[in-house]
Amino acid sequence: MSGHDDFLAQGLQFEALLQQVKQRISPTDYGWYPYNSLTVLPLLSRLFAPAYDEVAAQWRKGPVADIGCADGDLGAFLAHLGS
Repeated sequence: MSGHDDFLAQGLQFEALLQQVKQRISPTDYGWYPYNSLTVLPLLSRLFAPAYDEVAAQWRKGPVADIGCADGDLGAFLAHLGS
């Protein structure tokens, strides 16, 4: 499995785990962000493919800014990968 395919597989596993956690811990006054921001993972995987090793090395080196982060799920996933 290539690096970007592994990224996608890990992302889909993380998404499933995150959904389980969100179902168990439901905020009573406002709820969760209503959109699934991790649906972008297949697109990111294809986008990263030509330079995946370089991109992955950069997010593993230090902090990642999740600009326009919606719910922060993508930032949480990158942190899960070791950012």
